[in-house]
Amino acid sequence: MSNDGVKQVEACLKTAAEKTGIKNEKNSVTEGILFYIVPFAKAAPANEFYQWFCSSWQSLDSLYSAVNVKEAEMSSLVQDIIGQLQELKENINPKLPAMCVSYVLASLNSHPVAQTYALRLLIQMSFEFKLTDDPSFLKWIISIMKRYIVDAVDIKHNRDTFVETIISFFDRVLSYDHTSIGVLCTIFNIPKVKELVKDVTQLSHIAKTAVISALNGTDLFDFEILKETDRLYASLPQEFKEVLEVFVNLGVIEFEEFLSRYPDFIDDNSLNLQQMYINIRMLTIIKLVQDKEYVDLADAETEVGLTGLDFKRLVIKLNQTGATILKIESRMENSRLVNKYSQPRLFDQKQVEELKKKLEIACQKLEKYPDGRYK
Repeated sequence: MSNDGVKQVEACLKTAAEKTGIKNEKNSVTEGILFYIVPFAKAAPANEFYQWFCSSWQSLDSLYSAVNVKEAEMSSLVQDIIGQLQELKENINPKLPAMCVSYVLASLNSHPVAQTYALRLLIQMSFEFKLTDDPSFLKWIISIMKRYIVDAVDIKHNRDTFVETIISFFDRVLSYDHTSIGVLCTIFNIPKVKELVKDVTQLSHIAKTAVISALNGTDLFDFEILKETDRLYASLPQEFKEVLEVFVNLGVIEFEEFLSRYPDFIDDNSLNLQQMYINIRMLTIIKLVQDKEYVDLADAETEVGLTGLDFKRLVIKLNQTGATILKIESRMENSRLVNKYSQPRLFDQKQVEELKKKLEIACQKLEKYPDGRYK
């Protein structure tokens, strides 16, 4: 890294230390900037923090660019920076962190993956901070989305990346359905968006990719969101609908029955069978202990098809997810699995209705101003 770049970051760190009165004990300049974002924002007026943040980001960007940093490393830096900005939810103007993300976004033209990530987080932040209630901010965020999609047309592969980022955000991350996608088509008036929405084959591919990602992942509660997103679920082939049903409502026995019906499903879709077994066994336990103080250990082992040390390891792994607090209690007679805490396996109806209500409100706001202009 260049000496000039390091000096610039060190100057930003010195300013932050003086403003906050907090000593920097981090090992790297990057960690130091991350460390100061939240305390500096709380200690300084908004305009002063914004100027410091822009200088700090510009210095870090210069450092990383000087060594031709890999795309993954730049994306990781963006993720860390935005993660700190997302902590600024209390006692601060919510537009401030969004403005900071916008500044980061504008500087990433040579890093399309990181730029796409920043765009998605900027959109997400507008909902998390309830900024969509402000018509002027909604107009601004729409203009940001439009500009980056239009600008990306001259950069190979970028346009599709940005389009799919926005579609997947509204359709999957926030459980948005086809209504919001239609609104986005109107807003952007871009043929590629309309093609993606209308082309059933392409839509099926997007939906299958989302399910495969969930099956190979470690988040136990992605499956219900995918199943409840009507537009995605309706476009899935039958075997994908069946496997979602297993992971939403059923257990290990039904999973093995599914595998016997579709013996090529794992290989055809490059799935990690070991991870799928871990997920379905965890979900089976969650369902088994729901609303119970304890269950017989032998019954639990039978349900998931594991015994002894293998079962204990599964319980430890499940507890580490935060979804449960379970304890194996040895007794003279029957040992048992004690349930001290467990999340419900499914959303209750109230949660589903709240999700739908948020969707309807957001869609109404977008439909009211389909061209992004406010009267």
